[in-house]
Amino acid sequence: MTDTIVLLDGISDVKKLEKYVKDHNIKKICFDYSSYRYLRSSCSIVEEYFDEKSRNLLDNFVIELTTGWYKNKKIANSLEIQGVNIGYLLELELLPYFFHKLKRFIGVLNVIKKEEPKRIITASLGNFVLPTDKIEHLNHSTHSDNGLFYDNIEIPICIGSRTKTIKISREKYQSIKKIVDSIISSFFIKKFDPAKKTNRKNILLMEFNPENYFDLIRALANQKHNVILLNQRRPVITNLSSLKIVRSTGCKICQMPKAVPASQGLSYLWSNKAFEEIFSVDGRSFWNCIRVDFANVIEKRYFEIIHKVAGAESLLNNVRVDLILDWAHTATEEKIISSLAHAKNIPIITLQHGSYPTNENFSKYLPLQPIIPSENKIAVWGDIMKNYIVKHGGSNDSIIISGSPKHDKFFKNEKKKSNAVLIVVSELYHSNFEGTDTRIFERLDRYVMQLLILVRKLSDKGIIVKLRPSQTPYDIQATIDMRPPNISVYKTQDIYDVMQMCDTVISMNFSTAVLDAMILDKPTMTILPEKQGYEQDVIMKSDATVTVSNMEELESKLKEFLTDEDLRQKLVKNGQKIVQEYFTNHGKASAELAREINLHL
Repeated sequence: MTDTIVLLDGISDVKKLEKYVKDHNIKKICFDYSSYRYLRSSCSIVEEYFDEKSRNLLDNFVIELTTGWYKNKKIANSLEIQGVNIGYLLELELLPYFFHKLKRFIGVLNVIKKEEPKRIITASLGNFVLPTDKIEHLNHSTHSDNGLFYDNIEIPICIGSRTKTIKISREKYQSIKKIVDSIISSFFIKKFDPAKKTNRKNILLMEFNPENYFDLIRALANQKHNVILLNQRRPVITNLSSLKIVRSTGCKICQMPKAVPASQGLSYLWSNKAFEEIFSVDGRSFWNCIRVDFANVIEKRYFEIIHKVAGAESLLNNVRVDLILDWAHTATEEKIISSLAHAKNIPIITLQHGSYPTNENFSKYLPLQPIIPSENKIAVWGDIMKNYIVKHGGSNDSIIISGSPKHDKFFKNEKKKSNAVLIVVSELYHSNFEGTDTRIFERLDRYVMQLLILVRKLSDKGIIVKLRPSQTPYDIQATIDMRPPNISVYKTQDIYDVMQMCDTVISMNFSTAVLDAMILDKPTMTILPEKQGYEQDVIMKSDATVTVSNMEELESKLKEFLTDEDLRQKLVKNGQKIVQEYFTNHGKASAELAREINLHL
């Protein structure tokens, strides 16, 4: 039994509850890495209160909740917009949101059960402490609002070899993006005129980066198609290179039409008793813990979505779209367009845009990932992914084996000599227990710092670090900023260009970057801080990359990896075997996909 515990979630909690944190007689329990990193040895972490049963319960229930809450007959109709359910549209963002909430709810219950405290002190976690006569609760905040991950957008700003980020609201970002897109399309690119009569087929590309898909865009343009770029999340033009590509290929930029539908909102919905049942786990309802926050989240996105649906309907009614190429069909914007397009019998092809783990640990997440096609066709990189899709319920008829258009330039690459190690920092999987464990974040920090020291110690190679270009729940930038001098750090730069600067690649976690390097004949090492079963993936089992899954073996394996030329040549040779198995149409995938597109027009 513990007299008093304080529950902490973030640095703001630590500062707000400072007088309790400094009290050595009070037990501190951290629910996130930032508060733990600040307190270290003077605190416990919530993960210590989860056994295997409660971890599995959490992981499985979150999937069930994300894919099922909006289907409840008592609320489903209220959530529909032109026949499309808002819960379905938001699945990809709600998965980590629900996980974050449930981990805290179950975590608090487990802490109370084990510690049996007389008093609990909280700030942002106050909503997750269920009322009881036996425990005194000192709540120093009445509201905990996390929102969805993309409610705020990070904008990277490059300053020399450093990258800083600024955060702005989703609404402000969209406003700025519209202005920039409008200026670019008015002054630098020919406007797409839907009223102009043409015999050309209109191919709509959603959320494509022109730099990554230059060969594909050019192949479609050479076949006398109108290539129309519709990017609702990311700008089409981000630099001079992307502008040149769009201009040289004759691409058109399309903006979503303005449409203002009438709506009363959803405020009437939240008093429905069905939510108490829906948001219950292991016989306990957590609806009152998240009600205010969840209602705000859904209300905000509801008004945004009704405008997007209306705009998409207007677009498809006024523009003859002959075929849609979709980059990630599980995102909200793609789901909206796809749902409306299917009703109009417009064919859609989804492109595989990255490597997906083929170990069975991740099969339960397939309904939420852009790999198993629904009504869309899917263009995959090769037989490995085709066989995986068929094994998990996809049909042969829905699969196009095109190869990877974005890798055409990798296969056409002229090998350049260099003498540097590239460390690619990949994203942790932030929607299950293993990928959000405080100990995983700590392990990743230690791996990165140790790597920077050891590479300098064991070789004369330069060091380059490549961070993820998009925002991530856990930003390792702070750790990188403590790096030794003379290390270049890139974030927004194309991975292809960065890989030209190195002769060795080390990937921090499972990543497409390993395949990128194999294509370019660069030996690879993969460090696996998470215990997700990545070792069972076809790439990891191939002896084509050195895998490291514990700190104790890092130095010895790294020394051999950097200095043993026979091993390095063996890795390159085995890497080429994987490339042959994983990809088809090397350097010609864009032409093959363009040919397939013609067959579907």
